[in-house]
Amino acid sequence: MNTGLYKYEQVAARLRERIAAGAYANGRLPRDGQLAAEFNVSKVPVNRALNLLREEGLLERVKGHGTFVRDGSRPLTLLQQVGVMTPRHDHFYGPLHEAICSELLRKDCFALSVHNAGLTEDWAPPESTRRAIRRLLGAPIRGLIVNGLFYWRFRFLEEIERPTVIVHCFDADGPLPGPAVLTDLAGGIASGVEHLVDLGHRRIALMTVRLPAELESCSAEHYDRTPLGQISNGYRRAMEQHGMAAELRIVEKQRNIFSTPELRHTELVRLLTATPRPTAVICQSDTLAVQVGHVATELGLKLPDDLALVGLYNTPWSHEGPIPLTSIDCGLEELARLAVALLLAGDQEPRLQYVQPKLIIRKSSGEGPK
Repeated sequence: MNTGLYKYEQVAARLRERIAAGAYANGRLPRDGQLAAEFNVSKVPVNRALNLLREEGLLERVKGHGTFVRDGSRPLTLLQQVGVMTPRHDHFYGPLHEAICSELLRKDCFALSVHNAGLTEDWAPPESTRRAIRRLLGAPIRGLIVNGLFYWRFRFLEEIERPTVIVHCFDADGPLPGPAVLTDLAGGIASGVEHLVDLGHRRIALMTVRLPAELESCSAEHYDRTPLGQISNGYRRAMEQHGMAAELRIVEKQRNIFSTPELRHTELVRLLTATPRPTAVICQSDTLAVQVGHVATELGLKLPDDLALVGLYNTPWSHEGPIPLTSIDCGLEELARLAVALLLAGDQEPRLQYVQPKLIIRKSSGEGPK
């Protein structure tokens, strides 16, 4: 190798030579460890070299499948760039963002991303986020895929003249700005209720958080579109179908949904020692379900014998804890596939598609019906 270059540059140069020579007939590169052994280097320069070649457009990484040589039969165009506005630092939204980017790569497109999760104390996008969005909208992009959480704070997106697809949820009243692929959160929660009813539970509580103060007086249409509204509505309807009284428990009464650990712990103790105590609990997130499980254990309750527990979103919290958590998987790969397909089809009719979540049964709720 040329010793005048850094190791990762040397690896990148060798890989360019191999790609040009057609060394990877099936388009797939060996695994990182195998490349490191071939070039007699550690994985660090190999990873940097692969990142460099991806930035150059020679390679693409497909999640769960490996690294591939891009099809060079046609030139890249700027219209292969797609704006993606989703949170990236979260156990649910991060994987959703990755799934969208991977699906775009499969369709020979690239993601230009804006992390739109940051909100100020008044639940408004900070100026840094607004600047990033303005830069994105000024770029030559084919269209936008936008996570609709807190869309009511990003209403200026309706003024843009770009094809737009909403993904996962649409948290605003009024008409959709374009096609949408949404998670059927109400149906997912209903599947959790059905599972617990099949196990013989009759006192099933839903533990959730309060809407932001700015939304407490929102319209019924807007509330029904919020994730918390969908979760609550799905729970209430499922309980009514079985002739059971709904037990909606607000865990956080503060404006900030995660106020302090002490306040949260105190409230969970109160809810789990109420009379009559619920025998099963569905939570609006896996993180809340894990907290409920810890408090239940402190109180001497055994999962699932004394308390059955179900979470939502099937995040790593659901399967990496001491007691595997039954959770509702929202079908991230299907959300990404449908959203990308709608955008690339160019159809801007405000069509609405729902992805039905799937209940993943684990130890915290007990075995499913035989």
